[in-house]
Amino acid sequence: FFPDDHDFINPEDPLLSEPLNARWRNMDDPTLQNRVLERSNVGMGMLVINRASGFDLPLVNELYTRLRNLEVNSLKRFVGLAAMEPGPFSIGLDPKELLLAAVYARKRGKLSRFSRALLWNSQELAYLVADYRKPLVCHLGGVAQDGGAALACLASFSGAHQDSEICVRACRHGLVPMGGMTYLLASLPWHLGEFLALTGWTLRGYELLALDLVEHWLSPEALPFLELTSEKQLEVSEADARLLLHEHSLPLPEDGDLFQTSDAQEANGEGFKRRYIPLIYKIFQQESPLKIREVLKREHTSASASDQQFLEECLEGMDQASSKASWITLQLIKNARAHIQHTHVRLERIQPQGGNAK
Repeated sequence: FFPDDHDFINPEDPLLSEPLNARWRNMDDPTLQNRVLERSNVGMGMLVINRASGFDLPLVNELYTRLRNLEVNSLKRFVGLAAMEPGPFSIGLDPKELLLAAVYARKRGKLSRFSRALLWNSQELAYLVADYRKPLVCHLGGVAQDGGAALACLASFSGAHQDSEICVRACRHGLVPMGGMTYLLASLPWHLGEFLALTGWTLRGYELLALDLVEHWLSPEALPFLELTSEKQLEVSEADARLLLHEHSLPLPEDGDLFQTSDAQEANGEGFKRRYIPLIYKIFQQESPLKIREVLKREHTSASASDQQFLEECLEGMDQASSKASWITLQLIKNARAHIQHTHVRLERIQPQGGNAK
């Protein structure tokens, strides 16, 4: 009863306190315990990934089902995808699930049906996101790794902000990139895909836009605001509704454009530098991880002090990765890039015949 008592509760505290998880209220699960939460709005569907420990089979299946249902819902012009905050966006497949699969395969000589279903369905989920027939607005809030990062980057309207991070750590776990990440890495310019996969380098904030991993600088408040205004999407055509989404894409900060900053600003800044790109292109176009190491060490002897630190971090990252996984990952990225280039050439050769050809 008295303020000095150890169990005293001020009656004003519960009355005036901020609501817990107020941003995610009115979800389909009032306890906020489901792996995937959904909030239905007029003109928009909103999905929230609610499992910080990564993807397991129930989450993958539930997310796939809900995305498919929203895709064919004629009252939804676009779909929003985010993750529960605070926390990572997604670390990809749950490490416990991968460990269970490895232990079972070591004892029985093959993967269990459950593990095969998890790997297969996660690939299907990545393909669904990449081939989604409606605008999929994905805000990458927090840390994203491996397949979780691919899920965000493959969305048609992917956005990042100051707290966004992406890294590829599959090789450090003795694995190869999964869940669409191989395609994403192969589509990056200047052999950045090989660099990210073999070194595990972390990209943050505006670096994700500058290096073509995401397309938009998107505020964390964009999705809540879209939910409030989504009703207007039904008053215009589908083409105009897509254009209206771009109004929520913010311009980069003045010091946020990697290719517009001065040399002095770049020297004083932290993170990825523009001058690293020629080094990456020269080093990571090699045919094998062994040759990449040789070129890294050769460049280290003639590089400046600041570049030497970068090259040392690259070598440390490659030392932490599995040599077998690194070799396989490198070949997968090169094969995927060759396939992408071949597909582009075929599409360029296709010419419409006749005035009514599409």
